[in-house]
Amino acid sequence: MLKKIKDILIIGSILVLGFLSFKSKQREPVLAYIDTDHLLENYQGTKEATEQLTSKTTKWQNHIDSLKKVYMAKTENFYTDSSMLSQEDKKAEKQSLLQMKYTISQMQGNQQKSFKTEDERLSKGILNKIDYELANYCVENNFTLVLGATPGTVLYANDAIDITDQVLDMLNSKYKGE
Repeated sequence: MLKKIKDILIIGSILVLGFLSFKSKQREPVLAYIDTDHLLENYQGTKEATEQLTSKTTKWQNHIDSLKKVYMAKTENFYTDSSMLSQEDKKAEKQSLLQMKYTISQMQGNQQKSFKTEDERLSKGILNKIDYELANYCVENNFTLVLGATPGTVLYANDAIDITDQVLDMLNSKYKGE
């Protein structure tokens, strides 16, 4: 989730801020960078979205686990009691167990799809919020270009142009509604 958000944030910030840079050619350029890994890991919106996704995933997994336990108990009972069942009852019970196994498998597949959809929805919301607030922040503070930096993408940058903490404070304040 963080990798996707990070990549999209970098591209989005470069595009938005590149446009702002082009628009403001009359003045001296003001450059800065943001450590996108640090920003995303410490942005309250990302933390809460991750907690939401983890909570939903745990509930989904607990439900699947409980169904698996029922399936395992029924399977064990079938093999324990199969000698007392007629051929017709054995066949019906086997069919019932196969259907239950198939249903559990389908539910797991649906769960994975739901996880992916929810992850994408939450990531998109976070990115939209960050992009919007970051663009406003850069305009208000007259930045010409702000780069998204990740390990290996910026070989050297003076700490004086690192605005990660300022942007993070601004984002978290706005997230809290201050």
